[in-house]
Amino acid sequence: MSVRRAQQEIDAPEFTEWIAYYNLEPFGQVRDDIRIGHAACCIASAIGVKNAKVSQFMPDFGKKRKPQSAEEMRATLMAAFGVHNAKEGL
Repeated sequence: MSVRRAQQEIDAPEFTEWIAYYNLEPFGQVRDDIRIGHAACCIASAIGVKNAKVSQFMPDFGKKRKPQSAEEMRATLMAAFGVHNAKEGL
């Protein structure tokens, strides 16, 4: 829906109500990110990651990060999955 059409169909008080509702019960991509973060956290915990938190699996689009080197990525994966893949020689 375009902004112009939305402005024709709802007034400012109704829009304010929708904002308040969204703040109480997020929907759309934010809610989807929370669901996927929770599922990833459960999987991490199931495979032995200690003290996993949902927030660790949530995207943080506003934060600038230094790109990881291949060795840093390998170390991260080995820390998480090394026990399961030790026999594979990764």
